[in-house]
Order: sequence, then C-alpha cells, then structure tokens
Amino acid sequence: MAGAVFSQTSDTTGEAARRTRQRDSVIDYYQRQRDSLDNAIRLANTALIRQEVRNSADYWVRLQNENRAKQKKAAITRIAIGVAGFAILIIGLMRRRKKR
Repeated sequence: MAGAVFSQTSDTTGEAARRTRQRDSVIDYYQRQRDSLDNAIRLANTALIRQEVRNSADYWVRLQNENRAKQKKAAITRIAIGVAGFAILIIGLMRRRKKR
C-alpha cells in the first residue's frame, strides 16, 4: 500500500493579509451600516419626542386658555349678579324713602 501523503498547504502571508483585510472591510461595512441605522433611529426618536413635546405644549396652552375662558365667564356672571343685587338694593332704598 502506498503511503498517504499528508502535506500542509502553505498559506502565503499575502493570502492571509488579503483575508484579514477582507474580513476587516466586511466588519467596517457592517459597523457603518449599524451606525447609520442607529443614527436614523435616533433622529426619528428625536423628531417623535419633539412632536410629542410640541403636542403636549399645545395641549397645556389650550387647556390654560379654556380655563381662562371659564374663569372669565364665571367672573362676568358674578359681576352681573352683583350689579343686579346692587340695583335691587338701590331700588329698595329709594322706595323706602318715598313712603315716608
């Protein structure tokens, strides 16, 4: 039986360097893709947060305006009741004077 020959294929340093560069370029490519995706997500989240803050601020301004309108209406109602009460008081006092 003929002896089996086991020989190691010699990998030249040039081939190993090429594989390393290729592996590094693939890693760099995926790192750039990941950074780009992270940046896009961050920008989208920032825009979403800005929109939510703007909506929240608009909500609070609208709520304050509604409360001011309610308070103004209540104040006008109280003033009208006060003026009507004062008018009734004056009319009552004037009628009392005339009876004497």
